[in-house]
Amino acid sequence: MYTPNYNNAMMQNEPEQGGSMGSLIGVIIIVAIIVLGGIYFWGKRSASEEPGTVNGEVQSLENDLNAADISIDAELNAVDSSLQGQ
Repeated sequence: MYTPNYNNAMMQNEPEQGGSMGSLIGVIIIVAIIVLGGIYFWGKRSASEEPGTVNGEVQSLENDLNAADISIDAELNAVDSSLQGQ
């Protein structure tokens, strides 16, 4: 004769304990990542919207490159003249 095991049937219908805590932690982590990413990109955007400092930096770099070109040309001319003199 078959006797059903009611204990197993009762345990199958009970929800798992602690399963919702993992989901909650996962949602909190995802929201934190989205918020931190938004803050990062907002900071990058606001930093790039300052045209005065960017134009000043570009001008400074161009001046440095021009000075380097002049010094390289002077060195090449000196080497060329020394080779021509030999």
